[in-house]
Amino acid sequence: DEATRSVDVVLATETPCRVYDWDRGIVNEVLLMSGAVIPESRQVVMLDTHSRYETARIIGSARDIRTEGQEMPGRAYFSTAPEAESPWIKTKEGHLTDFSAGYSSVESIWIPEGQTQVIEGRSYEGPLLGTTKWILRELSAVPIGADEYAKARSLATDEPKEETQMDKKVREILEKR
Repeated sequence: DEATRSVDVVLATETPCRVYDWDRGIVNEVLLMSGAVIPESRQVVMLDTHSRYETARIIGSARDIRTEGQEMPGRAYFSTAPEAESPWIKTKEGHLTDFSAGYSSVESIWIPEGQTQVIEGRSYEGPLLGTTKWILRELSAVPIGADEYAKARSLATDEPKEETQMDKKVREILEKR
């Protein structure tokens, strides 16, 4: 939406992602949507590539954030500040598609290699970190996201496809050929 400089995005999904764990090094982690703590405002800051140490890296905000099944959709709004112009243009042109949620883990379950554990009725195989409570802190526009399904949603996939009926005579001709 060029008028509001915004795009629908998926901030995160329950897809296992490679992350760094201070205790174990690089591990696969699943963020359970049932454990997501979203600010009451349903809004978080949007950063350029998780760079959180200066305000110049703020390129907008993510709003209307919610959980739906195994994913967290929302809407990314790009600022009119000069530093947001490049990511906005690249998103509009379809070059920048990946987004990444920045979060703080509150509660997690470690499943060791070779073991299986049921969490909220679903079975998970280790090694895996199952994060059952986490606080959403920010959304980042990133070149390559850890979650392959955390993306900008294109207009083509969001809108229902219109079904049209083929003319019966044309169909008969085509079927005969």
